[in-house]
Amino acid sequence: EGMIAYPVARFIEAVRATPALKAEYGPQADAFLAFITRNLFEKNERHWVSMDELGGAYRAGPWPTDRAPNSMLPHNQYLSLGRAWLVLGSLPGANPAIGERARQMASLFHSLLMLDDASNAYLWHYMDWVDDGESLQTGAEDTMHGHIGIGAAVEAARRGIVFSDEDMRRLANTWLR
Repeated sequence: EGMIAYPVARFIEAVRATPALKAEYGPQADAFLAFITRNLFEKNERHWVSMDELGGAYRAGPWPTDRAPNSMLPHNQYLSLGRAWLVLGSLPGANPAIGERARQMASLFHSLLMLDDASNAYLWHYMDWVDDGESLQTGAEDTMHGHIGIGAAVEAARRGIVFSDEDMRRLANTWLR
């Protein structure tokens, strides 16, 4: 859902920021925002997990077909929605809860990044979750999925949310080193 919603969110943002686009595509952009809010944001709220000051993320559904039923989604899965929420949450007229969820997901991801001092780079697990007070992790994230986490961090940094310039240098070092 997030992989589809993110480019649409960027379209909505571009339409709202560009008078010529707004004149031609404004009604469609507004309809897309309403559709995403209703059919993606509101639908996924039932799966929200708050981790207080750490932030929060979405969990998998209770279905036995899920990889880990009722567990927090892997970073790339909740952050794909997080990227879209970062864009939409900054738009006038958007549901303010969208922006708050974006901030919470960025905060959680940031809190779970591990600094490798030797390379001044961040590392993270593919999946971290807390279940019944016990913290569990999988192996390290890979480049196939890691770009989604980095993309969410870049989107957050562009908007002044959670991630700093130093965080961006460390994420660049993750790729370079």
